[in-house]
Amino acid sequence: MAASLREAQYETGVLDAHLLMLTPEQTVQEILDKRPWMVGISASAQDNITATFEVVGLLRKNGYMGHITIGGHFPTYEHEKILTHVPGIDSVVRGEGEITVVELAEYVKDGKPLDDVKGITFRNRFGEIVVNPDRPLVEDLDTLPLPHRDTIGILLEKNRRISMLASRGCYARCSFCSIQTFFNWRPRRVRKVEHVVREMLQLYKKYGVRKFKFVDDLFIDPSKKSRDWILSFCEKIKKAGMNDLNLWLQVRAVCVREDIFLALKEIGLKKIFLGLESGHADSLKRYQKDITPEQNVEAVRILKKVGIPEISIGMMPFEPEVSLEGMKENIEFLKKLGTFDIRDVTGKFKPYSGTSLTEKLLAEGRIKRKNWYDLGDYDFTDPRVGQLYHMVMSYFGHAKPSLKHIYQMDYRMRKIEGRVMQPGLNSEESEYKESYLALRRDIERFIQDHGEMMLQLVEGTIEAIESGMTPSMEQEWMRKSEKKFHQAEQLTIPLFERISVLESQLGLVKKEPHSLHVAEVKVLLNQNSKSLE
Repeated sequence: MAASLREAQYETGVLDAHLLMLTPEQTVQEILDKRPWMVGISASAQDNITATFEVVGLLRKNGYMGHITIGGHFPTYEHEKILTHVPGIDSVVRGEGEITVVELAEYVKDGKPLDDVKGITFRNRFGEIVVNPDRPLVEDLDTLPLPHRDTIGILLEKNRRISMLASRGCYARCSFCSIQTFFNWRPRRVRKVEHVVREMLQLYKKYGVRKFKFVDDLFIDPSKKSRDWILSFCEKIKKAGMNDLNLWLQVRAVCVREDIFLALKEIGLKKIFLGLESGHADSLKRYQKDITPEQNVEAVRILKKVGIPEISIGMMPFEPEVSLEGMKENIEFLKKLGTFDIRDVTGKFKPYSGTSLTEKLLAEGRIKRKNWYDLGDYDFTDPRVGQLYHMVMSYFGHAKPSLKHIYQMDYRMRKIEGRVMQPGLNSEESEYKESYLALRRDIERFIQDHGEMMLQLVEGTIEAIESGMTPSMEQEWMRKSEKKFHQAEQLTIPLFERISVLESQLGLVKKEPHSLHVAEVKVLLNQNSKSLE
């Protein structure tokens, strides 16, 4: 968005409140200090939309009179409700925004009525909500300007991956996902290999970027055309001399082929996210995944055989129609995989706006919401699953302190990784690298054990429910969970001690991530003053 606005000669700043860990109050002060005449807020996450509304409210309360527009997935699906309930927002950009936001800026700056701006919903001067026609999607993604990387210095300092985008859209029809709705069920659009590699090479040379994260909705599809694109991509990466990359991407299990992932591993694929969702065949059908549990298992087997270092899976075993027998199948599935963490055991379908499964539940009157933007909740068809989920959430509460420790360890280990995993280390630094790798293996083992602890609790609870769970049995399981996760919390102490030793040896200042009420928003500022860097 910022690149498109700047290309159109609009002075534009970027404020990533989440990255900077700003509160809504701090975010608003940063905006007001810059005196922009238009503010654009990216707010895709429905579960964090309250922070966005708080920022808007505080802007208006503090006298901001400029135009405020909002975009992203949730605003696209609920554009009329947003303008009805949030008077501080003037317009909503629906769908892709690069072209729309530039045209909107032109009309706002010139004081023209917004009736001719495609792809927006707005409130006119009479207070009426007007829904303009959709804007056609960008056919050729390579015609868009390359992203401006305002925050890359902070990301590199935090040893974070730098985002890349090679495509938009997905061919699949998953009932829990809103991607197809967002892109109006259009086919997946893919950038030219040469353009993607050129952008990576620019970042590689200019900023020293080695860690890339492809944020495509789907990096690979099952077609021969997609396979050819991947193999060409791998060859061009090698020809460009980028021989020390660390890549992250996400795919569907049905797209995992050994030849493709051998080629990707050769150019530096280190981590993959695989959306499996369930090990129960009926749940997969309701999710419209068009895949079987056996295919999911085979995909993980191939990735392990190829030797991808980190395989992260996405699971939602709890869904509205799952039975207790289905949950037992999920337990056995995770055991067979041997690759999971606590979130995969406890994952539940969330009724996000824009998904066909949410629409089905709404039509059936099954979703209970506190307000119009609340995610809401639903009852399970099998009341025994409801009882199980209630207990699992209590177990999850017991696990929160150790989960917090896992988060803190990851934060500090990323700092250490940034120092010891660079090329050209001297002998002393190489010794620290070996200590880091050994420590990382032990932390990963702890995370796996943590997940298995939850798996065992869930499995035992299912058996108890089947045999007739009494209140006294329920209390006994709660005590067992509390004890187990308290012990897990204690096991993190020696891991933290080893982290502290490495930090001391490397001269790193220990700085814990702090917990603030963070504004989950990115803000574009069309400014009268200097741009935000």
